[in-house]
Order: sequence, then C-alpha cells, then structure tokens
Amino acid sequence: MNKLILKPVRGTDCIDKELSKKVFCDTINTLNEMRLNYWIDYGTLLGAYRDGDFIDTDMDMDISIMACDKLEQMIENLHKKGLYFKSDYFPAFGKNLMRKSNLLINLFDKEEKNKFTKIELVPVYEGDEFYYKLTQFKDDGILYGAVTPKAFFNEFTVIYFKGVYVRVPVETEKLLEYHYGEWKVPKNDISKTYKVPFTRVNADDLKL
Repeated sequence: MNKLILKPVRGTDCIDKELSKKVFCDTINTLNEMRLNYWIDYGTLLGAYRDGDFIDTDMDMDISIMACDKLEQMIENLHKKGLYFKSDYFPAFGKNLMRKSNLLINLFDKEEKNKFTKIELVPVYEGDEFYYKLTQFKDDGILYGAVTPKAFFNEFTVIYFKGVYVRVPVETEKLLEYHYGEWKVPKNDISKTYKVPFTRVNADDLKL
C-alpha cells in the first residue's frame, strides 16, 4: 500500500515530474477558480518558458501570489482538495505577515522507491516601486526580503503548461534575466544561479 508522508521542511531531492504535475494542476486550478492574482515564478517559470517542462534539477515548484485577504480561504480550498499546505508567518510591523505556504510530499511506492515533490506559494507584498517576498526575520526584529521591480508585472498573459492555463508576466524574459542573468543556457544547479540578494524591509516600504 502506498504510504504518504507530509512534512513542512525543505527537500533535498529533485521533484518527481509525474507527481508534481498532479499537485501543480490541482493547485493552479484552485487559484484560477478563485481568480487570484498569481504567477509561476523562479525555476518553475524558467522551465515552463524555456523548456516547456519542469527543470530536471529543480527541488520545488514556485508560485507567487499577491498578498490579499483571500489567502486563508485559498489554503482552506486547497485543503478540501487534499493539498495540506502549511503556512508560516513573521510577526512584523504589528501584523502577522504570511511568509509562504508549503506542501511537501514523499510518496513511497510498492517497491519503497521515493517520489518527492514540493510546491511553495509565496505571498508578494506591494511597495511603491518594488514587490517584496519575505525571507528572514532576525532576532533583533529586522525583516529581510527578496525585492523585484514592479515594472516586470504591469501586464500578464497565460500559457498552457502541464495541462492547465497559468499566468505569467508579459515581461518574462526580462524577469528571468533579472533573477538569473544568462537564463537561456541550462545550468547544472538552478538554485545556485539566482543572483538577487536579500534586502532589509522597513515598515514604510510596504503598503499594508
């Protein structure tokens, strides 16, 4: 009998493409049904745009979503589909700000071979000129985040990927260049090619 293990921790294995497709489609369908402002991002966007597939060496699937009052309902709707995302928060600026919501699955088949997948839903917080994704909250109360210019997200389009229509920025190529530099040539480890440093986030940076 298959044994399903859910753990809210970062994986060290590359995602299994077959298992990942099912989880990805169910998640995207939920976001589309709720008409949420999301887009696939980072290595998932790179693989979809460049290769038409998940990247062989990727360890998770990345979906960015604008922070809004529907995030808790989104998690509840995903739970109803059997996708048990676990959210974590930073207590910053007098609020509990969602950092991300993870789903990690290790599925062992009848031969005890491990099939792994992980998907991350990352809220994006709006500033005047930048979008912020929260990454670290230090003991001294300083908050850090990944910062991306808003200009990359003025317009969106949809592409057909893994059996579903997904939202992507019209300026995908410029966004990939911002994240990775030379993105057209595959690298052995995509996680090591991300070139944007984390930045300190102040209360007046965000439109909360």
